[in-house]
Amino acid sequence: MLVYRPDLELYAWWHEVGGFQIKYPRYDVYKNSITMLAEITQQNRFILEFAYDHKSTWNYFTPDWIENTLGYRIEPEKIWPEILVTVIK
Repeated sequence: MLVYRPDLELYAWWHEVGGFQIKYPRYDVYKNSITMLAEITQQNRFILEFAYDHKSTWNYFTPDWIENTLGYRIEPEKIWPEILVTVIK
């Protein structure tokens, strides 16, 4: 399963949940916010390339997608409309 969130939304969320203050995993290897955004951008590019190479179809991460794909229903506390998911079998 691959999860994709656009670079700036992911970067903002990462800061919202603690950014460099997160204890584990350690993010200090990225030095500063500029290099962290560059890392997010690179990893997102790798995710998209891998999905493209495997002819994956992206879907919005919704309760319906979870139920149809994983076979059980959950209602997340918050819906993130910018999150896309795909499953590569």
